[in-house]
Amino acid sequence: MKISCTPISCSGSFREGMSQEEYFRLIAANGAEASDIMEPEGYPWFWRDFDREKRDIVRRMKDCGLALSGYAAGNNFAVADPECFARQTALVKKAVHEAAEFGAPCLRIFGGYHEACGGEKGMTMSRGLECVERGLEAVLHEAEKCGVVLALENHGRIPGLADELLWFCRRFDSPFLRVLFDCANFMANNMDESEHPCCAFEKLKSYVVHCHVKSFMPAPPETGRRMVGCVAGEGHIVPLRQFFYTLAQNGYGKYCSLEYEGGAYTPEAEGVPRSLRNLAEMKQAAEKLFKEKI
Repeated sequence: MKISCTPISCSGSFREGMSQEEYFRLIAANGAEASDIMEPEGYPWFWRDFDREKRDIVRRMKDCGLALSGYAAGNNFAVADPECFARQTALVKKAVHEAAEFGAPCLRIFGGYHEACGGEKGMTMSRGLECVERGLEAVLHEAEKCGVVLALENHGRIPGLADELLWFCRRFDSPFLRVLFDCANFMANNMDESEHPCCAFEKLKSYVVHCHVKSFMPAPPETGRRMVGCVAGEGHIVPLRQFFYTLAQNGYGKYCSLEYEGGAYTPEAEGVPRSLRNLAEMKQAAEKLFKEKI
């Protein structure tokens, strides 16, 4: 496996003025081998001038010793209004062409948001799954034509469980629809039911092309939440060490991108380097135990 990072890890710092170069240097200095990058409509804070910066971003990453691990779109197919749905499919198609231009190994996409976790009223699981199915039908041909692998993430609860992701992969049966496996999202964030990420990976391993890794800790009582983000490997809720062992046992050789969400408690300037160092240590331990599988 290879350690990467997503700019989400430094989203607060970007909003406060961090440049792409400062971000690239920070993560490279702390062991990252690559970085994801984000499309400009959903993540405008990552760019100052997309049309100018996109021309040489891959070269600038390479100058910092980083590869491009993936491109990310922030879509939501689980919308009822036809015009809104058309905008979401257009966003993904545009991102497909950008991913092809960058040479990204995959394009992260979302399915949609359930009404209980930020989605529109009436967007239940059954209705949402139908919307996501229509969304994938609308964009998959464009991805196939451009040679871009769509990596569907377990996010927003539609889909959220391994069986739901597996259904979509089997339903479309295309090498250009695969899974972005966020190990923590199976246990936290907007899930209504927790699923152990190692068990989920066993179901999905034939389809996983990219992973997101992060940790959570019990939330302070005053937040009214069940858990909050923290330094990767230090939260004692997400079994990251077990997950890395599972990846190594299965010979997973693709990227694991840090998605740090603990900035409210440990500033990104401290939390991201600590997280990357912890991930590197877990990777080293996993490779020692299961080196014959790597």
